[in-house]
Amino acid sequence: MSEIIERVCGKLSAINYVFEKPPIIIGGMAMEYYGIRKSGADIDLVICDADYQNLAQAHSEKRKDIYGDFGVVIEPFEIWRSIALLDFDFFSKDAIDFGDIKMVSIDRLLFSRVSAMEVQKYLDDLILIKEYYYKNYRNKDFLQEAETHIPSYEKTGGIVWGGNYQDLNIKYRQLNIDDIHPDILNDFNRYQEVTKCWRKQNGEWVLVDNHFTENWDNEKKVRIASAFPIVLNSGGTLIGVYDKEKLIAFALLKNEKLGKAKQYIQLEYLLVSYEYRRMGIGKKLFALCVDAAMITDAKKLYISANSSQESQAFYRAIKCVEAEEIIPELFEDEPFDVHMEYVLSEKEGSI
Repeated sequence: MSEIIERVCGKLSAINYVFEKPPIIIGGMAMEYYGIRKSGADIDLVICDADYQNLAQAHSEKRKDIYGDFGVVIEPFEIWRSIALLDFDFFSKDAIDFGDIKMVSIDRLLFSRVSAMEVQKYLDDLILIKEYYYKNYRNKDFLQEAETHIPSYEKTGGIVWGGNYQDLNIKYRQLNIDDIHPDILNDFNRYQEVTKCWRKQNGEWVLVDNHFTENWDNEKKVRIASAFPIVLNSGGTLIGVYDKEKLIAFALLKNEKLGKAKQYIQLEYLLVSYEYRRMGIGKKLFALCVDAAMITDAKKLYISANSSQESQAFYRAIKCVEAEEIIPELFEDEPFDVHMEYVLSEKEGSI
């Protein structure tokens, strides 16, 4: 039991009354219970009408009426049968039960402040409760993404159309050997939470439940970065996307021809850091990879693509399709990927 509950119960025992229904703590003491602000000296309770009638009869000189809200003041308590004519049953909904006493739910506490918002102290409480909701219930991932666009929101009055953000200093660069170092992926955030994946069953693609989290630790980042010079030295292409000095996306295009007719070159990586997704970066990065591939004599890109619902939606949107020929060694490495291809002659400036 919390210290707040113990304190209230200790003081409540001194009034020498057995309640028919457990009183509900509201007001400042509830604000303190939820960690919003410290309470004042008084303790506000809401009680059922039967308990009010009993207390009003026993303490008739201590009755209090505020615009029809009847209460009894027995210091340090202000004990009410209603707040803004909202009664015990209203405040009972979702109240936290501690046996002899209950704590009002945060939602009902909010409503009690809304009902008295004309009074400055309750308006101040509303602002504090709003911050409580934001701190405890906002989607942390959405918040982190939104914070990257604050400069744009400030310039546009909070509305950005078509992903045309003005806050990012993003540059796309084709990298060379001198750009590569073991820590090049330090700032890159591979995080992806997957809930559904595509699986081939009886010759048909089916979306199935499959919960997992994809992420890279520093050791894996260093291991992946160590392969970059090998690909570059063999004629491959590495394109990095930077927000100022931070690498936030990259693509690795190998130069080795694959397939029976040597029609493929492999797009091994096309990844955007978690905080920068859904901004069109991946689509533009893919277009640059297509440009790089077009100057080779390859006919298609080969992509061993993540089978998650979101990843497949991205690749399908940029006209990638299931590969006509599966490369055995790549399938053995990633049997649960969707092995895809992109026909280079299809670019036509429309990616």
